[in-house]
Order: sequence, then structure tokens, then C-alpha cells
Amino acid sequence: MIGFVSGQLQDLVYKQGQAGINKATVTITFDNKDKKHGPIGYHHCDEITIRRQIIVNGRNSYTINGSTATNSKVSDFFRSVGLNVNNPHFLIMQGRITKVLNMKPHEILGMIEEAAGTKLYEAKRILTINTINKKQTKVDEIEKLIAEDILPQLHQLQKDKQNYLDYNNCDREIERQERKLTAFTYYASLLNANECDKQAAEKAEEIEVLGRELQEIEAVLEEQQSDLTSAEDAKKLRHLEAYSKLEEGVATELAKIEACDEEKRECKESFGETLTEYEEKRKSLDAEIKEMKKKEAALIKWENEIGSKEQAFKTAEELAIKAREKLNAVAQGMTTDDSGNAISVEEQITGIIF
Repeated sequence: MIGFVSGQLQDLVYKQGQAGINKATVTITFDNKDKKHGPIGYHHCDEITIRRQIIVNGRNSYTINGSTATNSKVSDFFRSVGLNVNNPHFLIMQGRITKVLNMKPHEILGMIEEAAGTKLYEAKRILTINTINKKQTKVDEIEKLIAEDILPQLHQLQKDKQNYLDYNNCDREIERQERKLTAFTYYASLLNANECDKQAAEKAEEIEVLGRELQEIEAVLEEQQSDLTSAEDAKKLRHLEAYSKLEEGVATELAKIEACDEEKRECKESFGETLTEYEEKRKSLDAEIKEMKKKEAALIKWENEIGSKEQAFKTAEELAIKAREKLNAVAQGMTTDDSGNAISVEEQITGIIF
């Protein structure tokens, strides 16, 4: 078997596409007449053709029997029949026999599983479990997103919807009530208009009656105006007579006022002289009061001195009386007690003993 190793896929194209050839294609055809050992899903095909095409600066493409397939689908196809191109144990080369003989039991088991084609399902199971775990994580994230973000927004939208419906209901109800109000206003306006027409007719009749009454009143006013003119003329005449009398009385009163003013001036002059005399007497009286206060203070001082001398005289007089009594008692052979009473010497001794 010849192997070809390339660092880049473009190396598989002739001169890397510089010679005008920009793609490379490889095709493998398998005989599938033995349906028992054929791959699943291809029992109706006698031949299976797998084709890979590489395009410079393009993408790779795989086809199975002319149908576009993915890389993983092609890999699964080979592994389903025991051909793992990534780990080729289905064909043991001469230099790998010793390595195979020295394999550990679990490595031999893996090689047998790959050769039997069951390794594919184990890998698929692991891949599926990983995919399920990833999907479950994604589902958990989605559920969390739904619970934390979408459901609150949904509830809010439901509330907004309900509020909107309530608003529409209220709006329709308001519109209906406005129509009722308009109809009622129109009906009330008609009634008011009819009532106003009736009142206008009544007022017109009243105006006619008032016009006639006004004419009568104007006639009466003209008569009263003429009477008033006559009364004013008579009143003016009476006022002139009263005014002349009042002028005479005013002249008399003015003369009296002048006499009173003269008397007032005389009284002011007399009052000024009296006030001067009063001021002089008041000053003299103040001087006498000050002198009287000085004499009164001297008198009080003298009385205090006399009182102290009288008290000393009374004390001396009492002492003299006691001394005289004591002298008389001694002359009689007696003595005096603390109260100044005369007692004998024997009585004094007896009192001291008892």
C-alpha cells in the first residue's frame, strides 16, 4: 500500500492549481452484492461509489452514489463496515504484527470492536451523550432564560394586554356615555329653547304692560316736576329770609366772641402775674422745707443722745438703790440675796446648806 502525506490539501492538486487545474478528485467503488455484510441503508445498491473532490481556494465535497454527504457521514459509512480510516486496524501491516501481539487486553478488545463495527456505536453513544449533555445545558439555559426573562416579560405583556383591553372597554364606554350625554344635552337644550320661547312671549307681554305703566309714570313725573319747581321756589324764598336772620345772629355772636377774647387776654395777663408770685413762694417754701429737714435730723440725733443718757442714769440709779439697801442690811446685821431682799446671815447659811 502506498501512502501519500501532504501538509496542505492544495498540494494534492497538480502544481497547486498553477497549471490551470484547480481541483483534484478521488473515487472509490465498492462491490455491494453481498447484502448481508453490506452497510446499513445501502442494501438496494449493488455498487457503492464514494467520491471526494478538493478545489483550490474552495471547499471540499463528498458524495456517496452521487449524493452530497458530509465528512462525518462518510466516516460513519466506513466504520459501519469495520473500516476505520482514522485508526486502520482492519488491515495489519507486516511491521505492526509484533505490536498487535503485545497489545493489552483492552486494546485488543478495542481493535476487535473496530473490526466488528461495534466501536462505531460506542463512539456514537458517547458522542450522543455528550450532545445530550450539551443540549441539556442549553435547555437549562433556555429554561432559565424563559423563567427569568421571557416569562416575566410575558406576564407583563399579558398585563399590558389586559390593561389595553380594559382601556379599550373604558374608551368604548366613555364614547357611549358621551353619545348619551350629547343626546341628553340636545334634548335638554330643546326643552330649554321651548321654555325660553314661552318666557320670551311672557316677557314681551310684560314689556308692553310696563311700557304703558312707564308712560303713566312719566305723566305723573311731569306733574310732580312742576310741583317740585314751585316748592323749590318757595323753599329758596324761605331760605333767603332765614339766611338774613342767620347773618344778624352771626354778627351778634361775633361781637360776643370779641368781648370774650378781650376778657381772655386780661385773664392771661392776670394769670401770668399770679404764676410769677406762685413760683417765688414755691421756691421760698422749698428752702424752708430743706431747713426744716435739717432741723428734724438734728432733733432726732439729740433725742437719741438724750435716750442713751436717760438709760445710763436709770441703770446708775438702780445700782445706787441696791447699794443703799445692802448698806442698810449690813448696818442691821443682815445681808441681801441675789434679788436684793434683806435676809439674816443664818438664813443665808441655811439656804446654802439645803
